[in-house]
Amino acid sequence: MSCGLDDAALNATTAEEPWSANYILAHLRVCADIWGKGIERMLSEEGPSWRYVSPRALIRKTNYPELEFGESLRAFTGQRAELVQRLKRLHRADWSRSATVNGKPETVFSYAQRITSHEAIHLEQIEALLKG
Repeated sequence: MSCGLDDAALNATTAEEPWSANYILAHLRVCADIWGKGIERMLSEEGPSWRYVSPRALIRKTNYPELEFGESLRAFTGQRAELVQRLKRLHRADWSRSATVNGKPETVFSYAQRITSHEAIHLEQIEALLKG
């Protein structure tokens, strides 16, 4: 049992959804690693530049998909709380701090928007899988 849910349910996939709830959480953790670090760089460096890192490639270099759901969720929740606290302390101008990612301008605001919209889609996936 994990987070009150059966491990089998958390690791189940369907014909329509090849990712399990546990794998989706692992994917969200990798994205949080990538985009959270990007936000930190924008806030701590002047006009940094980097190449985009694919979450699908990076996940293969982690143990996130093999972790127990509850453990992974606790780690994700802690990481998210730290980012939210960091963002709450920003001054208005800090949201416009920028970086160049693969030649494209990004801002703290655009990365924060990316995180929230991306997570909303995947949270709907998890809900559908666990209802079903």
